[in-house]
Amino acid sequence: MPLSEFCLRWGEKQDSLAIGALEARSQLLEGRNAPLCNAKELSLLWNRRFENGAKVILAFHKQSAQIAGFLGFKGELSQGNIQALYIEPKWIRCKVGTLLLRTAGALCALRGGRNLKVAVLTHNLRARDFYTSLHFRATGVKSSHLIYMQKEL
Repeated sequence: MPLSEFCLRWGEKQDSLAIGALEARSQLLEGRNAPLCNAKELSLLWNRRFENGAKVILAFHKQSAQIAGFLGFKGELSQGNIQALYIEPKWIRCKVGTLLLRTAGALCALRGGRNLKVAVLTHNLRARDFYTSLHFRATGVKSSHLIYMQKEL
């Protein structure tokens, strides 16, 4: 599917419900350990993040107007810290994640940032392979369950 089928916009507080629901649907795919949060809990979490100034990029499928994925930053955009990247399961392998990461890199670089950083569950091989394919490299491990990865811009 061509990237021209998707559009991006900044997320807003009123998007918290859709963002939380997407993250809830994606938890099992990433292999997150129990206890898992439900969509309502995750929506409240994203609501608080927006209240605290979170920056989120949303991707939508143009024809259906459905949310296809999102990328959330932690802290200032120039720091390049990716807090979350989730793709609606039916849009996986449609380049939505690549579109979101390229956009995140461009936004970070425009603000003087030099790299993007992300923490990935060690057993989430699909995510690790995805980031590696986009030139991220492992830079460390935290508590044996997270791998830190970084990409130079």
